Amino acid sequence: MSVRAHRARDDDTAGEVAADGDFLVIGLRNIDAERRGRDALAASEARFRLLAENASDVIVEFDGDQICRWISPSVEWILGWRPDELVGDTLVALAHPSEQVALLESWVRLCESRQPQEVQSRVRASDGTYRWVVGRTRPRLDNDGNVIGAFSSFTDIDDAVRASQEYAHAARHDSLTALPTVPACSTRSTAPWPATGAPVPPPLCS
Repeated sequence: MSVRAHRARDDDTAGEVAADGDFLVIGLRNIDAERRGRDALAASEARFRLLAENASDVIVEFDGDQICRWISPSVEWILGWRPDELVGDTLVALAHPSEQVALLESWVRLCESRQPQEVQSRVRASDGTYRWVVGRTRPRLDNDGNVIGAFSSFTDIDDAVRASQEYAHAARHDSLTALPTVPACSTRSTAPWPATGAPVPPPLCS
């Protein structure tokens, strides 16, 4: 509880009479609920930071201008960047040039729909190489429902993507010569050649 008191002259409208004839005006305000709210918010933020700092995914807090305001320490062992090297900048510049437009469009969709977005892209590491990640972003809304920022989690899927690419490449190329293979076609044309009337051989498949 918060207590505030001050002396007032005898023409004030409320209070207790002091010894000198003045009024002592006392105001009481219950701040227990307000304090509990602040304590709960602080505890929630502390739990979030504890979880984020120990998560294997990269956790990012963006403001309404898509500027990184906080990023978890896991970004250093996944991409090699220290958190302080990224805070204060937009992370779109780290995306592969061919995928930056898709990321910007995803942010527009998030602001318009106020719904979570998911995007798969390549992100530049500190050594200049690119790693595949999948990013999941949820909007932060104010009391009026306006987007004031977002929380994102980025999962490293580089090994899985490259393994899939290698498997697809192996399926289309000879293991000894590395030349593209020509799979058999399931259909063949029966239309005759104009000159001989013989059936047309099956077309080569790519």
